[in-house]
Amino acid sequence: MTTAYIASAPSHSDSEPSWDGRPSGFQGIKPGPLLVFIGWAVGLALWVRFLSTVPGHTPQEGLGVSGFWMFVYLFVMGHLVLMGVGMIYHRILTHRACWLSPLVLYPMLIASLPAGTPIQWVGNHRHHHGKTDKAPDWHSPIHGFWAAHAGWYIYTRNPFICALYSFSGPLRMLFDAFWRPQTNQEYVRQARDVAAVPFYAFVSRPTPFAFFVIGHVALSWGFAYWLWGTSAFIALFVTQVIYYIVGDGVNSFLHVWGHQPFRTNDDSRNMPVAAFFMFGEGYHNAHHALPRSMRTGLLPGQVDVIYSFARLLERLSLCRDIVVPTPKEILGRLNDERYRKHFEQQLPAASV
Repeated sequence: MTTAYIASAPSHSDSEPSWDGRPSGFQGIKPGPLLVFIGWAVGLALWVRFLSTVPGHTPQEGLGVSGFWMFVYLFVMGHLVLMGVGMIYHRILTHRACWLSPLVLYPMLIASLPAGTPIQWVGNHRHHHGKTDKAPDWHSPIHGFWAAHAGWYIYTRNPFICALYSFSGPLRMLFDAFWRPQTNQEYVRQARDVAAVPFYAFVSRPTPFAFFVIGHVALSWGFAYWLWGTSAFIALFVTQVIYYIVGDGVNSFLHVWGHQPFRTNDDSRNMPVAAFFMFGEGYHNAHHALPRSMRTGLLPGQVDVIYSFARLLERLSLCRDIVVPTPKEILGRLNDERYRKHFEQQLPAASV
């Protein structure tokens, strides 16, 4: 039986987090992740050396592949990461909103590992739902916008340091490869079900986590250099910054701006523009009202790409047990009277 990696850190489940910059649980750079970093660095250097011998390849333009395909590459890569965080980490691992075949779940989770270890991520998010927008909630804007957005990862509310960390893209991934498996472990006890699964336990350990996260950087940049050379680097850097800006925005933007069509005891908001870029995760107030629901776009006309993708996978027998609230449950939390009639009309059919 595989034992989950849980860093030794004190439990602050009922107290306000420390914002003194003290790296709770961090025990320094471990040999395994360091060897992984060296291995990927050597491999990338050999790849660049090899490409210098390939006819037609130049450092500036690579193989000269069309910029259109660069856009496709960055679009698919970015969307795969964001879909993985929203669907796998959030709705499935944290809230158990459906069952998903490991054939889909495991590759999507590996692609999304820059978000953090599954055990740490789930534990923190479940704690967030239990203490939302109260003092013990690590990533609430009550501690400051930048603290909620990125500072809680590194135990600081200093806006400059938070912004620097937030906008560092691939450099943040390299830092997190060493940092994340050891820190933010205060609430891992709330993710014992995740820690009990050997695969999640394995990728949450320092060395495997570093292997996949550093590999994410090495492979994405090595592939871009092959086809487009250094001309792709700015676009790639910006894309990997967007990973984090969009993902972390759930904690910051969506507890400050937007509207609240559902009753909750917190400051969660729905923001249609954010929902577009987050594949439905921007309907955050709906999520906090009915957190077990696989569908967050609960109101008429709201598009929830993650939910639609789950239904597609259901047709392929790769997904099942999708949790969706009944009209009665939605009405019980509805705060916007404009939609009450819409759900009341569904009650007779739902009660048959």
